Amino acid sequence: MNAAREGTGDGGISVGTMQSAALRMSHFFSAALGSCLLLAGLLVLSGCGEDKVDTLMTSARAYLARHEPKAAIIQLKSALQQQPELAEARFLLGQALLNSDDASAAVIELRKALNLQHPAELTLPPLARALLATGSSRELVDSYANTELGSPVAAAELKTSIATAYLRLGDKARAKTALQEAFKQQSGYVGAQLVQAKLLAADNQFDSALDMVDLALKQTPDDAAVWQLRADLLNGAKAEPALALEAYRHALRLRPDWVAAHVGALSILLAQRDLSTAKTQLEAMKQALPNNRQTL
Repeated sequence: MNAAREGTGDGGISVGTMQSAALRMSHFFSAALGSCLLLAGLLVLSGCGEDKVDTLMTSARAYLARHEPKAAIIQLKSALQQQPELAEARFLLGQALLNSDDASAAVIELRKALNLQHPAELTLPPLARALLATGSSRELVDSYANTELGSPVAAAELKTSIATAYLRLGDKARAKTALQEAFKQQSGYVGAQLVQAKLLAADNQFDSALDMVDLALKQTPDDAAVWQLRADLLNGAKAEPALALEAYRHALRLRPDWVAAHVGALSILLAQRDLSTAKTQLEAMKQALPNNRQTL
């Protein structure tokens, strides 16, 4: 017997047709619901990613404030894996690398920050220091000698680096001009005072150079770089190794990882044939700088 055709009469819609339509509607709503859930999931993941980057940036800033650049580098690299175009992360990574004595990598990151429109007032001063640290004095003066910054502090720092570069290139006249520009921006800038002391020493005015360093020490008695320069002047021009050694040690109390102070102290101890103390000094250097090529 043939199956009875189910319906509602002539012109009506069969039950089978209704079931088929219902099934198609069910598939449609299921697909739509799936798309909505996928979109919602993507939005949540995107939001979570942004939250994670913010957390990493906050952590990196905290590490930098505590003078822990290596820990900051880890956080910043993680943030940049998620947002490679984040200008502030590039800038902070450049600073952290510079503070970790990786000046070449710092130059790369700071240039990327500049290209991503990070403010020049913040980015150029550390970039200039990084270029000096890589021995790129000529590149520094060719690129930025005529650059003017709106912030007096940033301008003084940049002009001081320019003066240092000219001094290393043997152009004392231009070094003095750049230094005058730095003092115009900030009259008591310690960095400029240190370069002024180096210029005086280059002109064999060693007593005046020491006076300039002592003036800087009155303003920043806890600056290891100032103590380093004082020790260098005492050890070299003034030939007072005992006072120089104490100055190097003072710098190291402020910055145990200050390479130049370790090397200066070691040179004096070896010249005095104090091998026992020199060994102790070398062990302290290895402990503070385990990955430095001079301690390997």
